[in-house]
Amino acid sequence: MKHHSELFNLVLPLLSERAIVIFDDTPKSISNIISEVDAERAKSYLLKNKEMPGKGTLVIKDHPFQILFWEYACILRKRAD
Repeated sequence: MKHHSELFNLVLPLLSERAIVIFDDTPKSISNIISEVDAERAKSYLLKNKEMPGKGTLVIKDHPFQILFWEYACILRKRAD
């Protein structure tokens, strides 16, 4: 998560106004995880950190993007400044 957030922060200034970005492996809830093993890992992470694990989790949390779709993957639109 941290690595993806750091990489995203590098390209963020290059994104055009209202750019659309997609992150896979960013479940919105435990019910969006098919694998029982992954669901148990996610539950453990959620209890410890109070947020779902995922590649786009910190981007959603730290940046004012409009969420266009979010189940297991998420599609975000950069808000106009």
